[in-house]
Amino acid sequence: MKYINWPTLLALTTCLAMVRSTKADTTISTFDTPGFSPPNARYASWSSATVTATATNYIIGSSGGYGSLWKQVGPISASGSSNIVFDVTLSSADTNANGKLGPIITLTDGDGTVVSYRWYGRTLGNHILTGNLSNVAQSSDNGVSNNTGFLIVGNPANLDLSSIWHLNVELDSSTFGGAYTVALNDVKFTNGDSGTGGGSTGVCAVVSTFDNVSLSGTYGNWTTQTPTANSLQVTASGYGGGYRGITPIINTTSDKTLQLNVTLTAPSGAIGKLGPLVILEDGDGTQLRYAWYGQNPGTNLVLTSALSAGAVVQAGSVNGFDFSNISFFHIQLDPSTYSGSYTVAWNDISIIGCNGGGGGGSNGTGVCATISTFDNFFMGGDYVGWQSANEVSTATNWQMTATGFGGGFAAITPNITTTSNRTLQFNVTLTAPPAANGMLGPLVILEDADATQLRYAWYGQSPGTNLVLTSVLSAGVIAQAGSTPGFDFNNIAFFHLQLDPSSYSGSYTIAANDLSIIGCPTVTIQITSYSYDSNSGQFTLTWTSENGATYAIQAGSDVTSLTDLVTGIPSSGGTTTATVTPGNASRNFLRVRKQ
Repeated sequence: MKYINWPTLLALTTCLAMVRSTKADTTISTFDTPGFSPPNARYASWSSATVTATATNYIIGSSGGYGSLWKQVGPISASGSSNIVFDVTLSSADTNANGKLGPIITLTDGDGTVVSYRWYGRTLGNHILTGNLSNVAQSSDNGVSNNTGFLIVGNPANLDLSSIWHLNVELDSSTFGGAYTVALNDVKFTNGDSGTGGGSTGVCAVVSTFDNVSLSGTYGNWTTQTPTANSLQVTASGYGGGYRGITPIINTTSDKTLQLNVTLTAPSGAIGKLGPLVILEDGDGTQLRYAWYGQNPGTNLVLTSALSAGAVVQAGSVNGFDFSNISFFHIQLDPSTYSGSYTVAWNDISIIGCNGGGGGGSNGTGVCATISTFDNFFMGGDYVGWQSANEVSTATNWQMTATGFGGGFAAITPNITTTSNRTLQFNVTLTAPPAANGMLGPLVILEDADATQLRYAWYGQSPGTNLVLTSVLSAGVIAQAGSTPGFDFNNIAFFHLQLDPSSYSGSYTIAANDLSIIGCPTVTIQITSYSYDSNSGQFTLTWTSENGATYAIQAGSDVTSLTDLVTGIPSSGGTTTATVTPGNASRNFLRVRKQ
């Protein structure tokens, strides 16, 4: 922020807090079509593999064994980068593949130097694999820094980062000889940032890796536990839980993110029913609960929640939760109406959102674009159960009271340009009787300019205030095909809101509070240029801004009495310009704030 003291520009003063300059990520490949597809060549088992080239990734279905491909991507300049981040999804119908598959990224520079970055022994599922370009000790898998199997082959000191020309992607299947599928999602250079989408998902603190770890006590239907070298497994039926002390005590802040890696095993009757929960407890006994209801059985599910979104389930001796003194954790499983047996393997609980795995730094949840704040908002149209109900517009949200499935849509103005590695975040309040617990399913559908629709669903929610629901944009499911194959994240033109109440038949109210795309570096407002017209008494200001945001300009005779002069200024993108007339002919200060 900068304050302008007028009418003379010589009295320009600046805010004490200056913007830290950060180097942007350098994309090696997004594996999107068009662009990446086709590669220059495919080798070994990948030469005859079934290939699916999509608008967001490149999927290879192999008959088994080692495979690779080569693509000329250069010249790419990534001078100053320190890390490589590879987003890859590994799947197989044969569980013997678990812990055997080894994704590899090999880079070749302009003079022919070749260096490989290898993550051996990965489990099935989606992985955000990071590695320091020169130090094997600094690596992680989905934010977890232990047991990554990371290996550098070649001399990284000789790799010219200012001239990267060739990319080879490989898969070493070790002793596994069966069929597998690998989806290449994204690979990039970063500078001390182990996350995706420009945000930081480095580990701030590990709550537990669950390596040879037992709980100090169990309750509910959990009577036995099985510690293993890399997870804690519990087989039970019905609700159960357990607790353990955290050593050393964790000191963090509420703007970070809790990340749970868990594997759920159960018959098909448990689909959409399993609810892993984590409770953090501070030194005075205050407990915060983080719940992910309605999960399906799956391997290495990576579930996240903003720490600030925890719900207080037990008050301690001191008001509020002390994030600087997290002393205990509880893990629980709520199977909802599923009454059969399940096995839950707790793989890792971490607090992420630090820069490069160290304390501090950007939390990486800056808003890329606001789809709607729902302030004084009405839908463009409603359908099914919402068509005959009454929508309510307020100064802070949009509300619909109805029964049964319903939905509505609205245009996005201006259209949003983003990338598939960002995160969709929906803040919603659900109100209903207790019979709706675990039944309500908010849905968001994004629609591009050619009418392709991507659906994001959070089934099995319970009534609650300001629920913060998130999904990686790339995880959207095609709900309607448009005139052009694939979803165009460069041109998001409409959104739909829907509510699926499952078997609950009573009345509910959904209040939409905010719908945004996050995962960009937090943008600090900085006035980059200004001019003053002495004839009109007008100032023209230009400042750094975020896509989809709205700004206000404040004015006052001193910095302690600033009030809004002009509000509702829409962002023009990376920078925004506006002209204002402060009105005080002798002295004034101006400030830009985000609304």
